[in-house]
Amino acid sequence: LVSNHYFLLSHDGGNTYEDVTPDKFYMGEAASIMTLTRLVQHPTDPNTLLVLSDPWGIYQSPDFGQTWNRLTYEIVPEHIGYHPLNPKIIYASGEDEYFSWVLNISYDSGLTWQYNPPYSSGDNCVNRIAFHPTDPDRWIVGGSGVVYTSDDNGHTWDIQDFSGDGLRDGLWAFTAYDSNNSDIVYMAGRTSDKIEIMCSTDGGKTWSVPQTEP
Repeated sequence: LVSNHYFLLSHDGGNTYEDVTPDKFYMGEAASIMTLTRLVQHPTDPNTLLVLSDPWGIYQSPDFGQTWNRLTYEIVPEHIGYHPLNPKIIYASGEDEYFSWVLNISYDSGLTWQYNPPYSSGDNCVNRIAFHPTDPDRWIVGGSGVVYTSDDNGHTWDIQDFSGDGLRDGLWAFTAYDSNNSDIVYMAGRTSDKIEIMCSTDGGKTWSVPQTEP
């Protein structure tokens, strides 16, 4: 479990916790306290963890948090994750302080990073990526009034821009494939006054009118 300034570990299913925060996460290797905002576990090696720290970047542990190596210095996104079928691929996505997209992808377990945003410039965001359950090259992710899809592991992107249609122009924050039918994709998000969910039955090519809740 990750909280502000603390790394907590439970050995009894969450009834009790101990603080196992490494010193570097208190000092941030720069004499200031960090905030730990995301924790991700490797899909096939449970001892390997990723953690996102603000403002000092992404760290990886090969031994379930006993030691940590910094993978990035300058990338401070909102979302991090492993490709579930090819965990050498790690992504970091979100938006920066100028409301422009952040999408950095490593194809070599974090040794090097490529900046692969859907647009070359502009104001938007790239939220949490969903990976096709059987085709490892296909990715889909939402932004503000847009849906991005990639068929080549995030190297290039196709964009559906809904910002002017008045129906699908919310902030699409969460994407998921149906576990029983990979042609069905769900996208959840919000506008200023309601929560929205829309569905695609053709793998993300077209989308339903969103269902809304106040």
